[in-house]
Amino acid sequence: MLTGRLGHTRIVVATVIEEELAAAKRILRCNVASTPGYWGKKRGNDHDLLVTRIARSNTPAALSVRDLLEAWRPNFVVLCGIAGGVGTWSEKGTRKTWHGPREGDVVVGQFVHYADYAKHVDNATKMRYFPLDHPPSRLVETLLDELQASDKWRKAIDIDRPGRGSQSPHILGGEFLATESLAGSPKREAQRYMLRFFENAVAVDMESAGVARSIHEYRREVLYNPRWISVRGISDHVWAAPDDAQDDFTESKNQAQRERFRGYAAATAAAATKEIVRLLKRFERDLLVGTG
Repeated sequence: MLTGRLGHTRIVVATVIEEELAAAKRILRCNVASTPGYWGKKRGNDHDLLVTRIARSNTPAALSVRDLLEAWRPNFVVLCGIAGGVGTWSEKGTRKTWHGPREGDVVVGQFVHYADYAKHVDNATKMRYFPLDHPPSRLVETLLDELQASDKWRKAIDIDRPGRGSQSPHILGGEFLATESLAGSPKREAQRYMLRFFENAVAVDMESAGVARSIHEYRREVLYNPRWISVRGISDHVWAAPDDAQDDFTESKNQAQRERFRGYAAATAAAATKEIVRLLKRFERDLLVGTG
């Protein structure tokens, strides 16, 4: 067992905003301050699980994750929080239908695109790339198979879904877009281009590329091989408005939707993470050895 500056933990759950941290601490029952900035179920140097809060946006998040890797040498890092769900609208008469992850659904990242690293030339944008550690495919597939076959994770959601009805959240995997800004303006050309270019994306967040970069950079030791996964509850819709769109799409409307569902989305992500933590402990040996 490798030990960091502060001790060792098998799993660190990393959140970003206050609502995410509160939901993770509450649902995972990690309310004891182990050291400043880290919460578990007991005090001390060795833990099965710790919850923490990392900095917002990709570069600051990368530095935060580097610090927690050095401090605790976790086997797994779970990025848990909210994201925008990517989709499209269709119209039939006066009825509009959303095609994509709904508010409260949980998406698990299978691949990460850093959408903002690009060269802009006349009438074109050319993507640029640097090495990232994407969530291991075998790890993600194993967890998704278990979660989609069971209703157990939904039972851990401890707050009601806003609005009428009792729609049960779904869980799915897919490609993530990591950006440096909130994707809240469907008429903005940069957002429209981004969604056209990354046509298979299911969610947009602001930290996944930073976490992926930090995990990659930390592969300096033969005996230490951390794994990570991103679990996001959908708080709002992200889409590209067509050129002839007549609707009054505004950033304020998107922000209102995000604020309405932020707490619920954080709770669904934390509930899924709770079950993921249980599965990681159960399958730890298999998932750490030969995970591709």
